[in-house]
Amino acid sequence: MFEPMWGIPYVLYNFYLSLYMKSKGITDKQIGYLICLGFISSIFFALMSGGITDALGRRKTTLIFDIIAWPCSTLIYALAKDFWMFALAIIINGAQRVTSVSYYLMVIEDADNVQRFAAFNLINIINISAGLLTPVAGFAVKVYGIAEAERFLLIFATVSMTVMMLTRYHYHRETRIGQKILQERNKHSKRHAFEKDAYKKVLADLMNRPTVMMIMSVVVLFNMYMTLGTHLSMYFAPYMSEVLGIEKTMISLLGVANSAAMICTMVFINPLISDTIP
Repeated sequence: MFEPMWGIPYVLYNFYLSLYMKSKGITDKQIGYLICLGFISSIFFALMSGGITDALGRRKTTLIFDIIAWPCSTLIYALAKDFWMFALAIIINGAQRVTSVSYYLMVIEDADNVQRFAAFNLINIINISAGLLTPVAGFAVKVYGIAEAERFLLIFATVSMTVMMLTRYHYHRETRIGQKILQERNKHSKRHAFEKDAYKKVLADLMNRPTVMMIMSVVVLFNMYMTLGTHLSMYFAPYMSEVLGIEKTMISLLGVANSAAMICTMVFINPLISDTIP
């Protein structure tokens, strides 16, 4: 119910974010540095995500790190005037890697397989469908210019996401597994959640399971590709507008095409594939 309050603002501001940066004097090379900082920040928060989630609980972790990652970063983007403010926003946005663990645990831990399937499909459909509204951002850019339009969209995202996260937190309940882990943690130090040898054990296990290691490698490459080579890349809009010469307002239609293709894939192709999997 609350997912559109995140998905719609994200789609509207993210598509033109890199052009907004360039309007503030950020160069192509600096955009590359920002992408690199985003990778480093994401790795750091990902390494900490499991321990933080177990220490604070799924519900509280989702609230705290969602607010840090999204409303805080969008507000900084809206106020940014130089490279370092954009860098700060990119770095704290890496906190989303913590909620990518805690939130999805909230979704799956008290659910059966049918509920999990329905929940993940609904979340994906909502966020992909939000991409159909990308031309709204294009219209705003045409009327108000890239700087003013993007600043408005960022402020809108800050308000919408904050309200969404606080309201969702009110209706969330800690999962049964989460409650059990919190009770066990209360008997020990919170630092017990961060086991020193946890990653060594995981790495040793992966070395003995080459298939799992291969899958993880594919996931890493996929995430790099999504960040560098798709419409989600910070270089996508500048390339389309500055290299290919497409009008800024028109490139938003490419976001619509992407969302439409993904929705068709989910509705028509995925069911055919799933029927062939034993």
